Amino acid sequence: MKEKDLPIDRSRHAVYTKRAKKCVRNLLLRCYDRKTADGLWEKIQLRYAEYLKDEPALRDLKITTSIYDPILIFAWYAEAPEKPPREEIQREVCRSFFGSFDVLGKIFDMNRPGDNRLAERIFRKANEIRMEEIKRFPESFRVIEDAAVRGCAEIEKKLIRLMRLPGMKGLFLRAWDPMTRKLFGAGNGFSNVFYPRRKGEYRMDVTSCPYCRYLTELGCPELTKIFCENDERIYGRLPGLKFERTGTLGKGAERCDFRLVKT
Repeated sequence: MKEKDLPIDRSRHAVYTKRAKKCVRNLLLRCYDRKTADGLWEKIQLRYAEYLKDEPALRDLKITTSIYDPILIFAWYAEAPEKPPREEIQREVCRSFFGSFDVLGKIFDMNRPGDNRLAERIFRKANEIRMEEIKRFPESFRVIEDAAVRGCAEIEKKLIRLMRLPGMKGLFLRAWDPMTRKLFGAGNGFSNVFYPRRKGEYRMDVTSCPYCRYLTELGCPELTKIFCENDERIYGRLPGLKFERTGTLGKGAERCDFRLVKT
């Protein structure tokens, strides 16, 4: 489907960018042949249009890419049955959305005081515009949060069933150590503090998070809290386990602390 044929209200909304389209198309072609990818792409477009139906009018915003492009990514995630490994997704998203930084790097030399001051003014102004628009449209990111809530609910439901099996709580805590070292390790862009294992307890701190870095660079750091809250959505109500947290990087703390305790 051509973008001009998308069933959206053009007086209220804009279309995703070409780079977002390229990103999703590339992700599809990593798992499917071109014919299958084309069929899925049209379903993703329709899902994108569906997500926009209840959204407030956002077309007149000065910066729309940090709203509409993520919505397309979430539409892809909802519609594509098979997805590449997480590492490939991260590489493709970075390549598509941070390419402009590579171009800027060839023009600006941050070691030159003049270039450094100019870049600072540009990013400061962009952030001021974004914060003004967030105040005008406080519901503009609800569709992204709703998608996260739905996805976490499915994971939580499966984990709750598992936790009811005999011996599963202790096994889950033991499995968390190797699991988190892989999922939240340096290979995925995180920096951590892993604490010595204690019976009936697991502790870990994240001291540097790629979600914080990438979303800040994209100009939408306010989205980070959605990923922070996903942990609480998934682990916060598991039977026989207590998930404790005092703060996250995305909400201004010095670390994201994880503590799971068998009750």
